[in-house]
Amino acid sequence: MKNKQVFARQILEGILILALGIFLVIAFQSISRGTPSAPATQAAAGPGTPYPPVPTPFVPDTPTPNPWPGVYPPPWPTAVPLPTYTPTVIIHEEPTVPVYTPLPTPVVTPVPLAPAPILPGLAGASPQPFTMVYRDGNVLYAFRPGDQRLSPLVDLNQRTGLDLFKLPSWGAVSPDRRSLPLVLCTSAPEGQKVFSFQCDIYRYDLESGDLSLLVENGVEPAWSPDGGRLAYRGPGGGLWLLDLATQQSKELFPVEADKSFIADFFAWSPDGKRIALAKAYNTLESGAIWVVSLDGSQPPRQYTDMEEFPAASLSWSPDGKQLAFVSDVGKWITPGRQDNLWLLDVETGETRQLTENMSTVGVPQWSADGEWILISATNSLEGAEHFYDIWIVSPDGKEIRRLTADPATDLAPVWDGSQVLYVSDFADLRALDLNTGKVSTLLSGADLKGPSNILYVK
Repeated sequence: MKNKQVFARQILEGILILALGIFLVIAFQSISRGTPSAPATQAAAGPGTPYPPVPTPFVPDTPTPNPWPGVYPPPWPTAVPLPTYTPTVIIHEEPTVPVYTPLPTPVVTPVPLAPAPILPGLAGASPQPFTMVYRDGNVLYAFRPGDQRLSPLVDLNQRTGLDLFKLPSWGAVSPDRRSLPLVLCTSAPEGQKVFSFQCDIYRYDLESGDLSLLVENGVEPAWSPDGGRLAYRGPGGGLWLLDLATQQSKELFPVEADKSFIADFFAWSPDGKRIALAKAYNTLESGAIWVVSLDGSQPPRQYTDMEEFPAASLSWSPDGKQLAFVSDVGKWITPGRQDNLWLLDVETGETRQLTENMSTVGVPQWSADGEWILISATNSLEGAEHFYDIWIVSPDGKEIRRLTADPATDLAPVWDGSQVLYVSDFADLRALDLNTGKVSTLLSGADLKGPSNILYVK
């Protein structure tokens, strides 16, 4: 009997365990489908209402239909493609430098030297006495024919504490050959950069060595033919005129200083009544040609355009009717731009190109009779290994004669009676006899450096 009771107890415990397990499974499934709804609020008991209330039957969630029948798991929606990313590559290119094609094979036979006598009209003429003044930094030297070397004249910085202007217009020569107007400027203190400085024009007496102030705040002196007036670039960059007798200065040709214009390349007409100049930006070395009448009888006249037809190195003909000048416009067939020699008729305004495929440097020099123009130039048609030589050109452009043809750089030619003086290879002062064609060296190995360092006093 006791065994039967134990057995019945074991069966009852098994049933309870089984019921508990079923309950747990159902509860787990309910939780996995979602949070079960809250149990209904018990209603108050009333007539006909059973108590306890009948529980709400469990309705399983309706599964979401598969939008892609036969495919499981459903595919993910196709992702929206991202925009294609093309990286921006910034290439920093070096400035384009024009590379000219090699010079063409010479298309002309090299121009031979002019046979002697080069200018027959000078037969019997003799060289004139002259003095060459040379600057080396702030020190001036002198040389005269027959001297063996340069003789020191003055150390301007030691004398005044000022520096000689470093541009080509550092000085000029008075018509009486006795003095030099020199441009002296304040210098920057050692170790300090000074961007504004003042330049004044002083007169240096070649005989006595005296140095006196001529005009304050001026550069580029140009003495009038009669020696009584001095043209210069003054305040504002325009053309100013100093009357040496009255010591009064006035501005003749103003420029727009706020636009950085300057007046440059002053050239007196032979009669002293007009001044030719180039108006340009102060960063350029050429500009528009203007002619100014000193008596005010005519307004300033412009002949060329600053950008379309720039000009430099102006020089009057002896009769005052024409201006020789240099410009990088014109005709040529060789690579690169050439600084051509031009002529301007100041009455009609007509211009004429005198040289082609030749690059001219320096101020053209007229012969006393106006029949020839003396220049230093290269002939690009003669091939790549061309040098600056000395030439003479007729004003009508019909004839060009070669005076030198050595493998050296010949610069700064000037007329001197029956001869032409020039600097060879930046070191030697030479003279070419126009009657015989012979070249002689007057000063050798002086290291003259460049034509802008030389003034001829004749």
